[in-house]
Amino acid sequence: MEGSLAPVDCVVEDKPAKCDRFDNCVTKIVWEKIRDSVNEAVDSITLADLVNESNKNSVLF
Repeated sequence: MEGSLAPVDCVVEDKPAKCDRFDNCVTKIVWEKIRDSVNEAVDSITLADLVNESNKNSVLF
């Protein structure tokens, strides 16, 4: 997958958007943890995993 998987623009890794509360935002840490968890999940899945899953779900006649 390409592009950011950040749930909100202020925690995009390469160029976060900054709002008036950026430096003191109390929820930013939550969004960063969600972003990191999503990235870890996606990074842990290989193309082979997807192929294997597809093959398990395919019904051959």
